[in-house]
Amino acid sequence: MENDSYSVPQINIPPTFPFVLKQYAKAAIKTQPYDLVRWSAAYFRALAHGETPPAKDRLEFPPLETPSGLTPGYLHVLIKQVLTLQYFSKQFFCITAIYFYTSS
Repeated sequence: MENDSYSVPQINIPPTFPFVLKQYAKAAIKTQPYDLVRWSAAYFRALAHGETPPAKDRLEFPPLETPSGLTPGYLHVLIKQVLTLQYFSKQFFCITAIYFYTSS
């Protein structure tokens, strides 16, 4: 008879893993992305590169109806992402974002 014993290799789970999942779940609930899979990929890509993930700071409820679909929370996320790239000055981008949001 063959040796039926089989040992499963030890799976190492980083101690911060539950924290990362908890933060991800909170960010997903606050952001309410239209495409969860695409947003999740962007979220974890940002974390892997040491960037700010594309997540809202809080849940916007009730959701605002705007022609562009942009809400103050989404604009804040965009501003945070662009400012981390350091291609634009904060004043220029804020003025542009305010103009874009109010003109739509």
